Amino acid sequence: MKSNHRFHRIRTSAIYTLLVTIALITDSVAIAQSKLRFSVAANFTRCQTSQLSVRRVSDQGAMGHIGVVYAFTNTSSSTCTLYGYPGFAPLDAKGQPLKGIKVTWSERNYMHHAQRQRLTLTPGAQASFEAVYSHIPSDNQLCPKSAKVQITPPNTYHHFSFSDRLTPCREIFVTPVEAGIIQN
Repeated sequence: MKSNHRFHRIRTSAIYTLLVTIALITDSVAIAQSKLRFSVAANFTRCQTSQLSVRRVSDQGAMGHIGVVYAFTNTSSSTCTLYGYPGFAPLDAKGQPLKGIKVTWSERNYMHHAQRQRLTLTPGAQASFEAVYSHIPSDNQLCPKSAKVQITPPNTYHHFSFSDRLTPCREIFVTPVEAGIIQN
């Protein structure tokens, strides 16, 4: 009887030791994975305006709306990341924002749907976004015409300005950047 009791105690102790060891290993793996995710996240280098170029790629009209696709290209020799929405402003001939035009960030517009995602741009890689607006005036008023657009890459402070003619009425919907070139 004593040997059965001793065997049971040894077996219980061994099982307990095994469970504690598994718990410690599991915690160690979870901590290591957490540190790995943190170090990977910490290594993201966001794209600076000086690393990029931007251009108008295409435009398309449908149901009273115009969708214009713009693309950023990583022109630097190092990889960087973009995340979220670009800044976008249509400007008049004096370089001032068009009066009465609201710019709204939106994952959905009349022509396209995109979700925010972290994009890694290797040298030469592209990311694009779309600006969609109605060009149908209301109340017989003409829609203002832009002479330029001002585009700021996501999470940066400096912008690009270049000649571009838009005739938005009321509001422009801008999608987040997404990998590659949007095909409409």
